[in-house]
Amino acid sequence: MKPVREEVKIEGNLEAIENIKVSLDEQASPHLMAMFTDLYKNRRWAVVREYLANALDSHRASGQTRPLEVSTPSPLGEPIFKVKDYGVGLNRQDIIDVVSKYGASTKRETDDEAGCLGLGCKSALTYSPQFTYIGIKDGIKTVIITQRDDTDGVVMKRMAEVETDEPNGVEVQVPVKREDVDYFEQMCRYMMSFWPKGAGLLNGKPVEPIQRDFELTPDIFLHKHKSRDDGYGGYRNRYSYEDAVLLVMGNVPYPVDKELVSSAMAGKHWQIPYDKRIVAYVPMGSVHFEPSREGLRDTKLTKETVNNIILTYEAHVAKQMQKEMDKAQGRPAAMAKLHELAVEFRGFPLPNYRGEKIPEYFEYEGKFWYLRSMKYYLAGQDYGGAPQEQNTYAYQQEKTYRSTWHNSHSGIYIDGFDITKWTRRHLEKLIGLLKEKGLVEDDWTKITEKIGDKPLLIFENMPNEMKKWIDPKWIIPYDELREFKLPSTSTGSGGGGREVANFYQDHRGYDIGNDTLEELAKDGNLYYGESKRMRRLSDYYTVIVDGSYGGTYAKYYLDAIRSINPKAVLICVPPTRIKKFERIFGTTAKEIKQAVKEEYEDRIKKAGSRVLARMVLSQQQGFTLIKYLQLYKSKGKIADPELRKLGVLFNDEQLSQKAGELKRVLDAFANLYPEYPKHPEAVKKFREVYNKYPLFEALSTTHAKHMDEVLLYVNAAYAAREE
Repeated sequence: MKPVREEVKIEGNLEAIENIKVSLDEQASPHLMAMFTDLYKNRRWAVVREYLANALDSHRASGQTRPLEVSTPSPLGEPIFKVKDYGVGLNRQDIIDVVSKYGASTKRETDDEAGCLGLGCKSALTYSPQFTYIGIKDGIKTVIITQRDDTDGVVMKRMAEVETDEPNGVEVQVPVKREDVDYFEQMCRYMMSFWPKGAGLLNGKPVEPIQRDFELTPDIFLHKHKSRDDGYGGYRNRYSYEDAVLLVMGNVPYPVDKELVSSAMAGKHWQIPYDKRIVAYVPMGSVHFEPSREGLRDTKLTKETVNNIILTYEAHVAKQMQKEMDKAQGRPAAMAKLHELAVEFRGFPLPNYRGEKIPEYFEYEGKFWYLRSMKYYLAGQDYGGAPQEQNTYAYQQEKTYRSTWHNSHSGIYIDGFDITKWTRRHLEKLIGLLKEKGLVEDDWTKITEKIGDKPLLIFENMPNEMKKWIDPKWIIPYDELREFKLPSTSTGSGGGGREVANFYQDHRGYDIGNDTLEELAKDGNLYYGESKRMRRLSDYYTVIVDGSYGGTYAKYYLDAIRSINPKAVLICVPPTRIKKFERIFGTTAKEIKQAVKEEYEDRIKKAGSRVLARMVLSQQQGFTLIKYLQLYKSKGKIADPELRKLGVLFNDEQLSQKAGELKRVLDAFANLYPEYPKHPEAVKKFREVYNKYPLFEALSTTHAKHMDEVLLYVNAAYAAREE
């Protein structure tokens, strides 16, 4: 890349009596070379970035279309990172003239290549004390080992020079620490994702290009954050510009400092989506980067480029928003799309729908009731038929109201109803009607998931303009709700139930009778427990809970028992009513704590020693490695009979299913019994076998693709031990 120098303007007319040129001290060369070698903050990333960039430059310079080849190390194979190109090549004279000299570069007369500093070709020395160059040029192969010496200097040793019929190219080999094996592969995949498709192969396979989640131009797009080890992952603070822009120059990614982005965003009233970042490809020479190439310098040129990226992004977002809006099928879909785009691109002008302006709000007069979220209502918080205006979640109004698309595009609407007459019975009928229409399932958890975040709006007279933009399936005329009949259920006292209470409430606040509890008890689904939290409730009510009442531990007990009996319900009984409750239901209902304890112990006993051993050993370090090794037996036999036996145990499908089921049940009990049951005998035998192979400790995260090397090691170690 042609170096881009900052413009230097000197003002003044002072005459000097002597001009003294600044130079480098020859005696300080080792010290300066050490400084150049160790200028990288992230040494591992420097090795990946510099040699991949150099290889791609060589292909550009030679016009090579064949993909370059990158190999990352394996845990038991060669711990060597390799980059092999088929470009210009390298011979002894190139080593002497360029590679051996800090600052020497052949790339300063072209903008087709990313390099120019003359430092990256020695970057491996920041990570490893030595590495290898294998250069092939015009039928001659040259092998060079580059090392750091004890004086902070660097020496390049020519180890071999032979004739060859191999094509021109360079292979760089860098030793890698075993703990860095996965990192090198992840960073190679990250770097190569910014390359043109087919430019390189990673471990013999092409790398998927970076995902364009919202393309604005061929060179600028939004990319959703991923969890990865490149330093970018998850959500960023929407009020910060940390990791908001990524600039790609010469197919090398450069994170843009938040201060540069903040400066470019000054005066803007829109935001960059906080779960995405802007990725921009720019021409060579568009920015000044740090000598380490780990970031950008805060110069006039860099600022202009970042400003232009932000301006280009701003100019194209509105166009792309309109294109997305035009794909909507119908006004309700357009309203939902508007909400999606407005949340994603906060502050931008809103698009229209096929030339029709989407109302920003719906204005009407009269009585209505607006509940911001159904989830609290479904969970039993009682807003009653006449909610108070100061209530945080619901209020009624008798004057002009503006309902914006923010709170109108996804709600549930009841039209033609006097809100002062609304009761929880109407809510029950509403849920029943939604079930009948197929809009929700007959499962309370799934109902909450489906409509819990929806607002509920009840109108005396819903505006016609609003109806045009709302999905009609979610608009319920009151006449339809009134005519709907719920399945009949008795809510009487249920005989002896009078001693405890005339009515109970379930977690939705619906009144139920003792006869309902008797049915549950008869089917073995009724559990009860004393709840001191219930002191604040009326003595004449108990509650069937799903965690909303009875405190955290009530939910833990209910989750545990439902892992075995999905139909189980839990009655939390006030302390003042527990004795009477037990007199009526004590022979059929089960006390929750005792029931959970008995079920926990019974499940472990029924599972048996072999299933328990399989489950306990699955938590041991090395379990996955030995499991993979046994699966690999089709390509080679495991010589050690004890290790082979463990592998068979770990891969027994029927045993694995039983152990998985046991673990699922015990996980449901984990909040009450946090420690898994132990099987010391099985663990002892496992460790005895495992500890015979010292390298296993470093290979516990090895993937199946490396099992050929693991198998060679295992059989070699076993043979040596037998001898």
